[in-house]
Amino acid sequence: MRIHFIIGATGVGKTGLATELARRHEIPVVVLDRFQVFRELSAGTGRPYDHECEGTERIYLCDRSVREGELDLRTAEKLFFHQLEQVAARGPNSSNGIDCIVEGGSISLLRAVFGGIPLRSYRITLAYVPTGEPRKYREKLRERAQGWLNRGDRRALVDEALYVLHAFPEQADFLESIVSYKALVRRAKGTHLVLEGLIDEIVQDVFNYAQAQVALMEEIVARQSPACMPIARLLDKRV
Repeated sequence: MRIHFIIGATGVGKTGLATELARRHEIPVVVLDRFQVFRELSAGTGRPYDHECEGTERIYLCDRSVREGELDLRTAEKLFFHQLEQVAARGPNSSNGIDCIVEGGSISLLRAVFGGIPLRSYRITLAYVPTGEPRKYREKLRERAQGWLNRGDRRALVDEALYVLHAFPEQADFLESIVSYKALVRRAKGTHLVLEGLIDEIVQDVFNYAQAQVALMEEIVARQSPACMPIARLLDKRV
């Protein structure tokens, strides 16, 4: 089976690119992410709206509640390869030779998957979506954070965090470990929840995490260079 990986830091447009290719070639997207599996956490994990993925099949590692706690790395890795096996069992999916897309930016999972033996059973290609110029990337992150805090008819970041902290207080440390909720949980632990300056703090937390994401992904790209595909070619209608 041939898999195409789309990797990149938070907020660079991986989901949009993966969805466009999945819709064009009628192939599924397997989401390599340990946090988008939580049904109570969609704002801060980057889980897209259903209408944004309309016409595509988006496969999460599992469906999980925060009540169950963190999805540990070893289990997540097993679930990922299980989902790939399920896709492979369907047989060839696309005339262009790609059977599925894997989208992800999780440091722990990317390190585990690209450092392990099971991936060698598959033919892979890889596209890395860069962050670009730091100032412009920060602006993108600010827009994203503002979207997390104002989601119209869906629960926003603050609502999600306060719900989890109230319903599952034992999961406060887990919630704080998710970079987009970190600043909010830190503030909620105080006497009063102060929202002033929250966006700046979220942006800084995510930007710092993105530096670690970029370092790992550049290392992966260097090791997988024969399999790497430029974004421009990836968007070519013939691919």
